[in-house]
Amino acid sequence: MRLYSSVLKIMLTVFLICSCSSVPIYPDFEPVQDQEILISILEELINSQDNFSIYVLSRRTLNYRFRQTRLLTHSFYLIDLYDNGYYTLSFSGADNNPYTRGIWVLNKDTDIFSYQLFIEGNNMWNVDYLFRDNVIDSYHTLRNVIRIIAAGADYYYRDHIRKLPNALNCNTAILETIALVKH
Repeated sequence: MRLYSSVLKIMLTVFLICSCSSVPIYPDFEPVQDQEILISILEELINSQDNFSIYVLSRRTLNYRFRQTRLLTHSFYLIDLYDNGYYTLSFSGADNNPYTRGIWVLNKDTDIFSYQLFIEGNNMWNVDYLFRDNVIDSYHTLRNVIRIIAAGADYYYRDHIRKLPNALNCNTAILETIALVKH
């Protein structure tokens, strides 16, 4: 049993290191991890007169060669600014650890990279839309993200399997913050 536990810890550490490792980013996209700056950017966006749409996308987390499973799926928001580009927004751990302080990241390298490949026609990261803009209430979704940032939440990798209080992962963070349009 001790060997199984050790192997599991090593596998999770490798997974988190690989899924959070840096990949080249495009120069227009500067990652933002400072939570106060992120809140300011999101509030500016909400208060601007510009229209924008929000989508929810998923992708493989570890390596494009591995089969995508529940544990190997990453979800993130795409904030489409129409003619002015887009942002990605996702929740992740502050450290490479299965249980750590959680942070929201604007333009996370791996989100930008996988989405850019997807729109260029290369879907090696299995990027797919989970929710489109016509069902998402953009204003209230960003308000919910700001509320969650202000409240603070820990990151727990297996949160969608075993829920911990005041903990989220990239997938459960989307479920906690998305606001759908009421018809």
